[in-house]
Amino acid sequence: MAEYLILNTPPGQILNTLLRAKSRLSVSTRSEGYFESTSKSGVKTVVSDGFRLERIDFVIDPGYLEALPKLLESLTTNSEIKDINMSDAVIKLLESRVDELKSEKTAIAESLSKDQQELRTMRESLASIEATLSAYKSLGTLPAISEAYSELAQYHTIGTVQEISEALDQGEEVIDDLSNMV
Repeated sequence: MAEYLILNTPPGQILNTLLRAKSRLSVSTRSEGYFESTSKSGVKTVVSDGFRLERIDFVIDPGYLEALPKLLESLTTNSEIKDINMSDAVIKLLESRVDELKSEKTAIAESLSKDQQELRTMRESLASIEATLSAYKSLGTLPAISEAYSELAQYHTIGTVQEISEALDQGEEVIDDLSNMV
């Protein structure tokens, strides 16, 4: 059996509210020491001189099922007034936390929306890159492209299309002149 002093701190206020709401909370203890020999009933007795209780924590899942505290307190006018004020403070604290969580939710939703837009943009870029890559692949292998480039380079040594056209026109004139002379 233990008696708890719950302080008027934010965690204490939450714990107080949970206990008053009859929430199912359990306790977990941390202690050290050793046992005397087992009694006739089979129960081990702790040596009181060597025992040290380090802490008692409220938990959801207890180490053993009997660790379920019950709320017992004296009902005086002052404590009832303090409890009402503490409950109001806890409600304000919880409302404040709800507002914080709503703000976080809004920020996360905005971030998610931006991330989704970036993902759409990346997908569009990827589709464009894949189309360009497909066009390059349709040109053939690197050796085939290299050979086509070599052939194209040979045509460039002859001249531009306009220069070749002018040379052909001059050649026709020369042939015509020679034909007329003959």
